[in-house]
Amino acid sequence: MNYNYFLKRKEDLCKDRFATYYLILIKKIESIMEAFSRKHLDGPPDCFSFFTKVRTSFLKILKIFNFSYNEKFLLLNSYNKNHIKNILISCIMKEFSVSNLKSLKKFLQLEKILEELIIICHFFELPFTYNFNIDYYNKKIIYINKQNILSNNYVTNKDFLQFVNSNCYNDSTLWSSDGLKWVASYPKNHPYFWEKNGGKMYIKKFNRYYEIEKIFNQPLENISYYEAEAYCNFMDCDLPTVKDLRYLYNGYNTKYQKSYLWEWTKNDIDKFSKCYGGSYFNNLIINNINDTCDYDKSAQHFFTGFRLKKKV
Repeated sequence: MNYNYFLKRKEDLCKDRFATYYLILIKKIESIMEAFSRKHLDGPPDCFSFFTKVRTSFLKILKIFNFSYNEKFLLLNSYNKNHIKNILISCIMKEFSVSNLKSLKKFLQLEKILEELIIICHFFELPFTYNFNIDYYNKKIIYINKQNILSNNYVTNKDFLQFVNSNCYNDSTLWSSDGLKWVASYPKNHPYFWEKNGGKMYIKKFNRYYEIEKIFNQPLENISYYEAEAYCNFMDCDLPTVKDLRYLYNGYNTKYQKSYLWEWTKNDIDKFSKCYGGSYFNNLIINNINDTCDYDKSAQHFFTGFRLKKKV
């Protein structure tokens, strides 16, 4: 959700635009509730689980909007999904009828809570069906200035497969001195969560394997800085800087990918580099798309990926 689009001017709070945002949020709530079963509303007994966050999230939503004691009591004690969904939507609907800046800020808080619930669905592989994915393969470049030309989207699984198939893990000319030390001790010739079986390449996402051809155009994930750096050399490109990405995220209005991955940024000085940006899935850790985290360059965490910066 592009928050800046809704918060840009007071006149943007027209009823039609506000209604569009409202309907998107309601659709997300309905899809999330569809994914949960009764057992998911409280989670396994005496066991830590993301499911224990579910009712807490529901209560957070009630606290944002005006609610009655009776609504709170029913929400805490009901195991009927439709009943809970109707209570939540009823509270939100009251605020929608106001349609002012305070209401919009409440909706933005709601959006953040819904993203946390989406994380729960994703980690536990619940059948969450709302399409919040980005149009993955709309290749363009973005001119920030003559020295800064960025890709509008992330490097994809298909892009990186070409690097793997070209035996680039064994091409010393593509790796930096620190990268060569890393790859010399690395046990594979492809990303850590990739596996070849029966002549086909598969990618592990949590506890499932997906044939790479079926997710060709999804952004590449779980990649180290050294692998990203070597791929950039393979493509005669560079990694963007934090400044590049900050400008891209905050100042560019054309369609481009963001808020999906932590993006590696260029750092030739030491063995750490900043990952930029939040995402739909990782915002339990990073809460804002302008956040950065310092990671060891060898890290191959979930959601670490990158985009290209053209050399000029």
